[in-house]
Amino acid sequence: MILETAKLDWRDGQPVNEQFQDIYFSADGDQEVARVFLAPSDFQERTQTENQLTVAEFGFGSGRNFLNAASVALANGCRLHFISVEAHPIADGELLRALEPTEHRDLALELSCHYPPPIAGWHRRTFANGRLVLSLYFGDVHDFLHELEERHPHGVDAWFLDGFAPDRNPDMWDESLLRRLGKISRLKATVATFTAAGRVRRALESAGFQMRRVDQRPHKRESLAGRLNAGAGRKPSAPPGHVHVVGAGIAGCSLATHLADAGIDVLLTDTASGPATGASSVVAMQHARLLGDGSPMAEWRAASYQYATHWNWHRQSVRRLGALQGTGPNMDEAKLKRIVRAYEGSGSWLQLHEDTHLWFPEAGVVDLAKLCHELIDHERIECRFNTDLGTELPTIYACGAQTPELSCFENLPIRPVWGQIDIVKPRSFSDHAEIGNGYLAPAEEGLIVGSTYEYAPWAADEATAKNLERLQGSDYRWLCRRRGVRAVPSDRTPLVGRYNGRWISAGHGSMGATSAYLSAAVITHMMMGWIPPIAASVERLLDPHRFEKRLSRRSNGR
Repeated sequence: MILETAKLDWRDGQPVNEQFQDIYFSADGDQEVARVFLAPSDFQERTQTENQLTVAEFGFGSGRNFLNAASVALANGCRLHFISVEAHPIADGELLRALEPTEHRDLALELSCHYPPPIAGWHRRTFANGRLVLSLYFGDVHDFLHELEERHPHGVDAWFLDGFAPDRNPDMWDESLLRRLGKISRLKATVATFTAAGRVRRALESAGFQMRRVDQRPHKRESLAGRLNAGAGRKPSAPPGHVHVVGAGIAGCSLATHLADAGIDVLLTDTASGPATGASSVVAMQHARLLGDGSPMAEWRAASYQYATHWNWHRQSVRRLGALQGTGPNMDEAKLKRIVRAYEGSGSWLQLHEDTHLWFPEAGVVDLAKLCHELIDHERIECRFNTDLGTELPTIYACGAQTPELSCFENLPIRPVWGQIDIVKPRSFSDHAEIGNGYLAPAEEGLIVGSTYEYAPWAADEATAKNLERLQGSDYRWLCRRRGVRAVPSDRTPLVGRYNGRWISAGHGSMGATSAYLSAAVITHMMMGWIPPIAASVERLLDPHRFEKRLSRRSNGR
């Protein structure tokens, strides 16, 4: 679902929300954040003594609270997970203007570049090499709180309640909502809010917070702050300090980097002589295969693509060149129009081109082998190759087509599917990729033509002939081919999560260059005790136990 973005009215350089007729912040925005939220929460001191803090916020607005909290955390060497809800996101073209002036210009610019489109649900963004994690929920605050109650066992260290004034935005200050905050909080959690309304204070007291008034003169009379009563809240739970990742393809290397960025040491092993052997040895397209039906699969595909373009934004092995997708065997005109209708108004990440094509300006070509090497160049990652070393560490399996060979996964319906790309030197070609029945994509060494989808391996020359059918009538010189084998589940959906007590990220098929990164984020954040960056329905879609559950439902006549 596409949300209605905020309608802004600019008054004396300040953004005012027309719906609620209230300002997002005062003229001294950064100083206001410090005196209303950071200082009453002892944020400076806590980031100096804690390795990790989780902040949850009502009302992301322009993101100013996030910027200021993030800057303090970074300065003090503390990792920050900032979780926030917003029902009416500011349009991406106006966000940077809304953040001016700010003392944190660089981070504000990065936030505005990676701000998610106004699609309902969870969006995860990372900054500062993973030391800052931003979890945005676009939608209703009641749904947001329910999600945290059910799916975020870690708990919250500090609450920033920053919706518009209670008399203008009563839904966000519903007393029954505020009374639930204590159940989602960790020991010694704090709460801070701009409002000083008595009913807000009483609701927070009933949630278990010991509240106090904070003098805010001369800016306003007072605000509220509090601390969870002693003994209340969720007990601390530590994530693993060391994890073993088996498999050094794109799925395993993505996992290793996500875990390492979260402060977890990683042992990465593979029976091959190095990373990126198998299907991860080729150059592939990072692009979206969207659906317009509103299904969990549609949500997964859009979220995977958006996260991939964000997470790989600065990678040297990823070339953003844009991709044009027209009709073909897997995209008839009716499907294309459904996609356009489904995502209409969601921003510039997807555009309609000449009424007949979809244009993805951030799509790109990924040299998977180079990317894998780039990802594992990390001080917290130890690599060991030519080994099937077993350890006592928590283990995640990312073994691609070799997954069915492991006895613990032999019942999963995964099959190998071969694929091939060919590289040619054309006389001329556009500077963007074209997606249809396969794809054409400019790369450093030439034009990539691919890729085949072979349930049984073809002869290499046969695969080349199939790929080059796309170039009929063109003048080119054939250079070389590259082949690899993919792991494809029977329903063509990745296996991400826990299976009989073991973690797994596998079965990415021909979409690994796009789906591996969000899959890695899902597993990493589950291990951290955080809410995963996907809807519960998408989590069920990826659940490796889904095949057994379907079989059970069929046998029970459902």
